[in-house]
Amino acid sequence: RFRDKRVPRMSHFPIQAPPEKIIFCIDLDEEINSNDFGKGKMKRMYTRLELITKSLRNFVYTKSNMNPNHQYAIVVGTYDAFWYEPFTSRPEELFQKLNTISDLSQGQEYERFDIGSMFQSIFESCPEILSNQTPQELGYIYRCCLIYSRSKVIPFVPSDKQELVQDMLGSPLFYFDSLYLHKKQGKDSNPQGVYNFLTTLSSSGYKVGNDYFFESSQANKRFYSHFAKLLSHPMQRTFEKSDDYVPYSY
Repeated sequence: RFRDKRVPRMSHFPIQAPPEKIIFCIDLDEEINSNDFGKGKMKRMYTRLELITKSLRNFVYTKSNMNPNHQYAIVVGTYDAFWYEPFTSRPEELFQKLNTISDLSQGQEYERFDIGSMFQSIFESCPEILSNQTPQELGYIYRCCLIYSRSKVIPFVPSDKQELVQDMLGSPLFYFDSLYLHKKQGKDSNPQGVYNFLTTLSSSGYKVGNDYFFESSQANKRFYSHFAKLLSHPMQRTFEKSDDYVPYSY
């Protein structure tokens, strides 16, 4: 579908960047309700959903102040991913829908996650991702921000979706960031396996460093810092080398 000979991204150049259409993909596994993130000396413990909601509000308000033409949508993940909120440039509309996510998360454990369904859902709503247009011609770019919370479930891409996923990851119209919240490595958790999968996925093809990956376990300041880094426009931010990915246990 997509020709590799197209002009590669130049994210380290100070170019005029088009608005973004940002899709937040939020994992609904029971771990999203885990009360395991502390607030420094105050020892106030937050659920992951509370942190995600607060951070997304700050993110969207800040991005909208930078450029009111940015748009935001929500996809949620269970066994598969499905579209939950269409694109809007109005923060309050997004927040109203964001506040209902807690109703969807009923404490259910999902033992698999087809991440290919996330890409397929996005492509079905945004087919121009694989068009022959440049970002300047299209007038905007797409970015998916995956917020994943399962400590022992490694996502997978079914064989019938692998070509689509690779085409989308190679498109100059699409960027893929991921933020991973997890428990420490242990008998009942395998964050290293999830980490290996997501870092491999985010460094596919020639676009190594263009897509960001961050992880955090129990450290809310670290989580907020990661979200702040995601504010940068993908076409203007610095490359993140795969060698810089260092998993932490706190």
